[in-house]
Amino acid sequence: MPQLRLSLADQAFHRFGFVGCSLGRVFKFAKEAGFCGVELTETLTSRFLSSQKIRSLSAHYDLPVLSVHHSVTRTMWSSLSSIENIASRASRIGAKAVTIHLAAIHRRASNVGYFAKVREIEKRYQVFVGFENAMAQFSFLKLYALGHTHDPIRFRDVIVSNNLHATYDIGHMASLAPDPVAYYETIKEHLVNVHVQDYRSGFDHLSLGSGVLPLVGFFQHLARTNYTGLITLEVFPLNHHLFMTLADVERVMRENLAFFIKHSQVPSVNIV
Repeated sequence: MPQLRLSLADQAFHRFGFVGCSLGRVFKFAKEAGFCGVELTETLTSRFLSSQKIRSLSAHYDLPVLSVHHSVTRTMWSSLSSIENIASRASRIGAKAVTIHLAAIHRRASNVGYFAKVREIEKRYQVFVGFENAMAQFSFLKLYALGHTHDPIRFRDVIVSNNLHATYDIGHMASLAPDPVAYYETIKEHLVNVHVQDYRSGFDHLSLGSGVLPLVGFFQHLARTNYTGLITLEVFPLNHHLFMTLADVERVMRENLAFFIKHSQVPSVNIV
């Protein structure tokens, strides 16, 4: 049974989701803490760095960029060209997957031709394009989303019927699908990435173990079912404590990694 590994979303170090700290600091911390890789978020900070610079940082710290996440500004709207741009960038960096908010495509969720072009982009750049479920809390903002971006059944149906890849964010889905094991089973064959965090009273991206999600059972289920896709920690303490120091953010990330390691181990069974 393979041991689950946890990647770190660099957005944990971002303020307002737009400006991050030095990517070198993120790599250095992630390597020393024991994360298996980094999810790079497109921000004002990262976009000034060339793909070659990011690859150099990755090589220096011997830590891969495993996935690239669309920017916060692309949460509400995204074009095919923007998806191709991020897929191309991910390929140059050496990442295996990108994450795109399904809500950003609006009415195209019923456009078979649109998704056929997405699959062509995957083949061209040899990366997985994982469409991510949106937050139900902000469904009123997605005027043309029609529920398929955040509703568990409709999101799954769009992914399955169009043979797409998915990024399952368990916190985004928590208000409508509080059992991540049950939902994982409905979409597991399409998953390339799972964003993990905790959720409580309408707030997501909380530290593991601080909310109401049954995370221990979920992590152990991933291990028992030999899940081999990416698992990315998306805990964002700066969302809730804007003036927290980066040293405190690092401490929180270490605590979350320790929680994951402790609770993703499947207990051995002694046969008498």
